[in-house]
Amino acid sequence: METLVFAAGLLVSLLFSVGYVLYKKELISQRERDRKKKSNNEYRTNEEFISYP
Repeated sequence: METLVFAAGLLVSLLFSVGYVLYKKELISQRERDRKKKSNNEYRTNEEFISYP
């Protein structure tokens, strides 16, 4: 019974760790997308904003 509880705890800890790593990876990629979007918008003219929504 103790090994079952230990295995369940280990599984929950592993799932938490994997979720945290995926969250951090997504957060980093979101920041990168926002940075690229901001840098692309800095040099656009008003006509480009109108013609390319």
